[in-house]
Amino acid sequence: MKKFLVVVVLITLGCAEKGPEFERYQLEKAFFKAQKIVQKIYINPRIAPITDFEKAKRLLLKVAFAYDSIGLRPDTSLMCYSLLTLAQLEILQENPQNAIEYYNLYLRNTNNHENPNEISARINLGFLYERILAYQDAAKEYAHVLDKLMDEINPNSPKPYLIAIPFQYARIYKYDLGNGSYKAAVTRASKVYQDMLQRWPNSKAALLALNYVSLIMLQNKDYSRLQQILDEQLQITQDTTILARLQFLQAKIMLAQHVDPATVIRQLQRIITNYPDSEIIAAVKLELAKAYLQQQRFEKTRLILKDILNNYLENFIVAAEAQEQLALSFELEGRWDQALNEYRWLSKQFETSLQGLTAPLKIANYYLQQNNIALADQAFNEAIEFYQELVRKYPSSILAAMAQEQISKCFMAQRKYEEAIGAVKKIKEIWSNSAGVISTYLLLGKIYEASNQYSLAARAYKEIATQFPQHPLAPLFDEKARQLLN
Repeated sequence: MKKFLVVVVLITLGCAEKGPEFERYQLEKAFFKAQKIVQKIYINPRIAPITDFEKAKRLLLKVAFAYDSIGLRPDTSLMCYSLLTLAQLEILQENPQNAIEYYNLYLRNTNNHENPNEISARINLGFLYERILAYQDAAKEYAHVLDKLMDEINPNSPKPYLIAIPFQYARIYKYDLGNGSYKAAVTRASKVYQDMLQRWPNSKAALLALNYVSLIMLQNKDYSRLQQILDEQLQITQDTTILARLQFLQAKIMLAQHVDPATVIRQLQRIITNYPDSEIIAAVKLELAKAYLQQQRFEKTRLILKDILNNYLENFIVAAEAQEQLALSFELEGRWDQALNEYRWLSKQFETSLQGLTAPLKIANYYLQQNNIALADQAFNEAIEFYQELVRKYPSSILAAMAQEQISKCFMAQRKYEEAIGAVKKIKEIWSNSAGVISTYLLLGKIYEASNQYSLAARAYKEIATQFPQHPLAPLFDEKARQLLN
C-alpha cells in the first residue's frame, strides 16, 4: 500500500512539472534572467557584447509570446514589461522600427487593463515616429498624451520632456497650413500650457510652461494674446524667478514688434537691477547689447558683450552668441580686420556651437561679396579644412553631418558643383538616420537646380516625397519635382 502511494505521488509531481503552473514558473525564471542581462547592458550599452543583446531578447520574446502556447491566462505585467524592455533594447541598438513594433504591441495588449506606463510608451512612440519622420503618427501619439498630461506632472519637480510634449505636438503641424490643423494644434497646445500656469503659478512647471507658450505665440506673432497671458501671470505670481522671466518675455514682445529700442533698453535694465542673481541675467544682457547695437552704439554694445564673455562663459549658448554679436559690431562699424579676428576666435572657442560652425563660411562669403576672389578662395579652403577637422573630431555625430553640409555650401558658393555633390553624399554616411537622408536629398536638389540639372533635382525632391510621405513638406517637394520636369 505504501509503495502504491509513493508511485501515485511521483506520478502527480511528474505531471505538475509539465503543467501550466510549472511553465509559468519557467517563464518567470526566464524574465528575471533576462533582466540581469539587461542591467549589465545598461552599464555601458555601447560596449555591451551583441551576444548579450541577443540572449536578453530571446528570453524576453519567450516570455512575451509564450502564454497562448501553454494555455495560461497571460500574466499581463510580466508580458508587458517584457515588451517594454524589448523596445528599450531596440532603441539602444538604433532600431527604431523594431522599437515602434514592440511599443504598439504593448499598447494593444494593455488596452483593457490598468496601464501605468501608457503615457511613457506613447511619448517614446512619438519620439520614435519623429525620428523616422512619420510625423502624422507622432502627432497621434502626442494627442493621446495631452488629455492625461497634467496628471503625470509633479509641479515642483517636473520632468522637462513631459512639459515639452504640447510644444512638440504643435510643431509637427507647422507646415500643414491647408486644412487649419496647425491653428487647431497651436490652440490645443497653448491651452494645456495656460492650464499649467493657472493651476501652478509659482512652480517650476509654470516656468517651463511659460517658456513654451511664449515660444509658440512669438513664432505665430500672437503678441496680444501672449501679453494678456503675461499680465494675468504677473497678477498671481510671487516667485521672483518667474517674475524675472515674465518681464523678460515682455521685453521680447517689444523687440518682436520693433518697439523703440530706448523703451526696450529701459525694460531690460530694470530686470538687471531688480533681479541681479537671476539665471536669465546673461540672456537679458545679451538682448540689451543687441538693442544698443540696433542704435549703433558700438562701444556700449561691446562693453556689455565683453562682460558676458568674462562672467558668463559657462552659459555656452549665450556666450557663443555674444561672441558672434561682438564680431558683428565691428563688421557693422566697418572695422573688418577686427571683425575677422573675432569671427576666427568664435570658430576656435565655440566650434561646437551653431555660431562657431557658421563663422568660417561667413568670412569666406564676405570676401566673395567684396569680389576679392583671391582672399575668398583662401578663406573657403581654410573653412573646408576647419569643417573636415570637425568631422574627424566628432565622427558619426549631428555636428559632423552639419560640418559636412557646410563643406558642400563652400563648394556651391564657388560653383564647384561636382565637389559639392560629393560632399553632400557623405552626409548620409555620417548621419544615417531619416533626418540625414532627407537632408542629403534636399541639398542635392538645391545643387542640381543651381547647376541647371533639373531632371536630377526633380528626382532628388521626388525621393523625399516618396520615402517620407508623412513629412509636412512632402506635398511641396512632390509639386516642385513636377514643376521642374515640365
